[in-house]
Amino acid sequence: MSMTDTLRGLAALAAVLALLMALSWLFKKVYGRKVTGGSVAKILGGVSLGTRERLLVVEVGSRWIVVGVAPGRVSALANIEPSPALLDVVQTQSAENGVPTSSPCELPSRVKFSDLIARLREK
Repeated sequence: MSMTDTLRGLAALAAVLALLMALSWLFKKVYGRKVTGGSVAKILGGVSLGTRERLLVVEVGSRWIVVGVAPGRVSALANIEPSPALLDVVQTQSAENGVPTSSPCELPSRVKFSDLIARLREK
């Protein structure tokens, strides 16, 4: 095998890699927004109940679903519509922390999840 054969092989390899990168970039530009578009569900908050268990609040449409998550199991515990009391907690805490909410059902990251659970227990 001569030096020219080696250079031709490397040039062909470089061309194939460049073609793959170009196709990858093109695919991402064309289909990227459709594939990674807005999700139907958003995790609003959660609390750890143990080493491997969590309690989450998931927003689906205009509903909040309280979900228990354990290894190998996900259980819906409550299906609630955000009440004015819950929304007041969110808005009050977001105002105190200087965190604006973009929609009335969006829970800012600094809201105390324990306060929301306490409000749910009161219902």
